Amino acid sequence: MAIIPFDTTVNIGTNYKDRDWFDIESIDCNGWRSGSGRNKDNWKDYWEGCVRDRAQPYDVQDTSPTTGNKKTLYPVYDCGDIAKAMPLSYNWDRLNSKVDEMSPNGMTNVTIGLVWAWHALTSNTPYTGAAAPAPDLDKVIIILTDGDNTEAWDNVNNKKITTRSEIDARTAAVCANIKAANIKIYAVRVIDGNADLLRSCATSPNMYFDVQQASQLNDVFTAIAQNLANLRIAK
Repeated sequence: MAIIPFDTTVNIGTNYKDRDWFDIESIDCNGWRSGSGRNKDNWKDYWEGCVRDRAQPYDVQDTSPTTGNKKTLYPVYDCGDIAKAMPLSYNWDRLNSKVDEMSPNGMTNVTIGLVWAWHALTSNTPYTGAAAPAPDLDKVIIILTDGDNTEAWDNVNNKKITTRSEIDARTAAVCANIKAANIKIYAVRVIDGNADLLRSCATSPNMYFDVQQASQLNDVFTAIAQNLANLRIAK
């Protein structure tokens, strides 16, 4: 299992900072603590591990980053209070602790959460620990959100996207791409969020859950676990 906390960014951690995956052109543009002295030469000394949306169309793809195509690189950004993402692991104690680290804060970009969940389930860079696709292997994403899309990043023009319909269109695109890659999606809406968008994102209608009280989440995740167990028995 992997856990990918998200707001408008994902915190992948600073242990990747020496890789050549990153677009640092936006460091002094539109808000990476502009005027703080951070620049293209010293950014690694300040970076906390967060990235924003890649340039379109790679913001909704699992394509590995390459220096030969700047649009595939990940724009670095500040982290705020977001918990660090955890790639695939069998360490249930660490996974439980990761859930405890998470707290709601900031704006919402469901697209970036979904695309990094997808990254976690393949062997492509940046996360490379997933098994290859196989007939007897189910790959599953559970997307949980309690809000509408409010902010994304246009990396070509170095500017924020705040038009909800425009961000929703990117979310719909990544949902379609994930399902085309034969990965199942469960979608859980908690009180708020675009119900139509999340319902259509789920692989089937019975894989969408609309939760009106947080106390219902235990029952939802129990139902999802039972559904996955039934799939395994059927195979």
